[in-house]
Amino acid sequence: MEDRIRRRDALGAAVALTSLMVPACASDPRAFTNVSGTMRVSPRIYASASSVGDLVGLIQNAEADALRVRMTGSGHSHSDVAVTSDVIISPKKLNRVLSLDRRRLKLEYQADPHLVRVESGITIRELNQALDQMGLALTNLGGYDAQTIVGAAITGTHGTGLAFGPIASQIVALELVTTGGRVLQIEPADGISDSAHFVKSVEEDAGLPLELVQDDDTFNAATVSLGCLGVVYAVTLRVVPKFWLREVRTLTTWNALRRSGGALERLLSGSKLRDAGPDPEHFDVLVAPYSHATPAGVDHTCVVTERFRMDCEPKLTADDRLRGGVPDALGGVLGLIIHLAGRPVTEIVNRHPELVPGLHEQAMQQMPDASYVNLSYKVFNLGALNEAVAFATELAFDLASTVAATERLFQIADELRRQGIVHTSPVSLRFVAPAAALIAPQYGRKTTMLEIPMLVGATSAKKLLLTYERAFIDEFAARPHWGLDLDVLESEAAVAALYPDSWPRFRAVYDRLNTRGTFDGRFTDRLHISRRPREANG
Repeated sequence: MEDRIRRRDALGAAVALTSLMVPACASDPRAFTNVSGTMRVSPRIYASASSVGDLVGLIQNAEADALRVRMTGSGHSHSDVAVTSDVIISPKKLNRVLSLDRRRLKLEYQADPHLVRVESGITIRELNQALDQMGLALTNLGGYDAQTIVGAAITGTHGTGLAFGPIASQIVALELVTTGGRVLQIEPADGISDSAHFVKSVEEDAGLPLELVQDDDTFNAATVSLGCLGVVYAVTLRVVPKFWLREVRTLTTWNALRRSGGALERLLSGSKLRDAGPDPEHFDVLVAPYSHATPAGVDHTCVVTERFRMDCEPKLTADDRLRGGVPDALGGVLGLIIHLAGRPVTEIVNRHPELVPGLHEQAMQQMPDASYVNLSYKVFNLGALNEAVAFATELAFDLASTVAATERLFQIADELRRQGIVHTSPVSLRFVAPAAALIAPQYGRKTTMLEIPMLVGATSAKKLLLTYERAFIDEFAARPHWGLDLDVLESEAAVAALYPDSWPRFRAVYDRLNTRGTFDGRFTDRLHISRRPREANG
């Protein structure tokens, strides 16, 4: 019982720096506002599509009027990748699990139970529930589930674990509505479809032609495309049998992690993480940006989260069923409590920035948890804390730079703190396998993802985030997560420098599919690659 009380206190401490303020709804019914309220645009047309035919019609009509088109996902990007002032399409009604015509597949895939086809607007939460009913699961996820599966994939969203690529790596085929309303099914060169027996019409609409494109560069451009190649109608995913996770949180310090023989050295060298027993498949580190004095000197508090995969549900104790001392059924109540307490938190942080390092320490000291076990998608999801109205930058750099980049963050954090600008939460390190997608932040290298969140409304929050994004791009060739980029990259040359091998290949696909500039927007304007004139408010 004492341990359960301690873990309940952990939750209270962890949410002490969380705000759930909901941005006011725009009075303009055409206005699109992202979930954090940091991006707002009133397009000429704000349309809803509920079928592939709707997408074709909207794109053809837009082209007839020389308008640009973007589809927004769920609005969880803080950057400008999803917006235009012309036509924005909502995907909310494109949320079905679809049939998969296995007659179109190569023989070896026709009986494969792990191929699932879904519309692009289905949220990860909806997809998880549907897969669970089928005895299936996504192989890896991030900590949030309200994004659409495609919106998350095409911006480079990821989970953690060096055996797993970003979410886009689970896509094996993608149905794209592109210039002229053409519908393409895009796969790798050795894709799942049998070109000799491929039915050349959309499965849900036999009157719409469907062209099969099996080409590696086209596929690897489309899976992380930022909407620049067209509008995604559906994807086929490779999933796995349903599994469970055991999550263990351990309190440690940065010096312990980085020492010779420590967890980071082992991770970077590919050595076994644990001296005894199996290694976790998923491993991440929460890091306090501010140091504290210890008997051995100055150090930074860290919390390591390890997750172990299990094929079947083990026999559980009462504590195994609790996360931070709270059963899942109370999640809604907790969310309400956090919401009611949220608004004063930002005000306190702004008025008393000197309290912030202590609040970080208090929260992290309370976080250790010996065991939490649940279905995989419930453990991956961080729950009510995801509802915070916050924004962030996230930076992807080579795994080998993990220690140097984190210690550079410590230096910058101290410099900003002397200016009265403070982090409103700890930062996180996650680790991702190399991606094949040409402009995925994880492209071509084992990657460390550093996420730096800030509460909306915190003093100089954007300045803090911009300082890190610029410094890490310059010093570590860090690639911003496309959905969390703060529009720092302002030219094609800046992007090409971060993707020297793959950007020219992505650009060639972009030029081939976006021939009329239909899928230009503020992002392509910013890079000066748009085929149509820049938007007046771009």
